[in-house]
Amino acid sequence: MQERCTNPDHIHFASYGGRGITIDPTWNTFAGFLADMGPRPSGLTLDRRDNDGPYSRENCRWTTRKEQQRNRRDTRRHEFQGQMLTLAEIAEATGINHRTLMDRVNRNGWSIERATTQPTQAPSRAYHFQGQDLTLPQWSAVLGISLSRLWHRIHERGWSIERAFTQPLRKSPTKP
Repeated sequence: MQERCTNPDHIHFASYGGRGITIDPTWNTFAGFLADMGPRPSGLTLDRRDNDGPYSRENCRWTTRKEQQRNRRDTRRHEFQGQMLTLAEIAEATGINHRTLMDRVNRNGWSIERATTQPTQAPSRAYHFQGQDLTLPQWSAVLGISLSRLWHRIHERGWSIERAFTQPLRKSPTKP
């Protein structure tokens, strides 16, 4: 903290002291810091509530690394259910995979509303064969052909459903 805020030669000075982050004068001694913050609780790190504010008793707290990562200057917050939350927090609240949510919002430009209400997987497609409509995993179980083989036959090789479902499995030569 002291080096980042006061030493212009420090690698991170530009992001701290160079942009005006100061330290409460009471914290110029470790005793002053300890009197304000107490000893560091196990597993926690010092974090500033307001990333543009000073290192001071009013602006600092002990947090987990996870909480600290979510309180970075470059972390975007989005309004969700009346709160300003990070995408990671929204993912936890909704059960949507964090990567899926990031892709929907950042890459696809979806609103938070759309990103959190759209199903995460398209409904399984039904394949019609012999008078039945079943999904590929269901046909796999019925036919005794692996799901990956059925998928490959239909989507990679372009076989008809009839051929993909009825083509006998190739027998591997047995070793003597």
